[in-house]
Amino acid sequence: MYRLVGHIPESCDDIERSIIILTDRWEMAVDGYYGDEEEARNDINEFLKEFGSLEG
Repeated sequence: MYRLVGHIPESCDDIERSIIILTDRWEMAVDGYYGDEEEARNDINEFLKEFGSLEG
């Protein structure tokens, strides 16, 4: 997900922020600090679905 940040135009700060939040949340769930992995995975999948219609 962090790789996506490098490909986002500067005008899309909200998308970059969402990617960072989701990735941090995933890492905290995996490390056992906050939430669970399944919930974090579902949030990431929901976020990525927003961009699925962009594929040809």
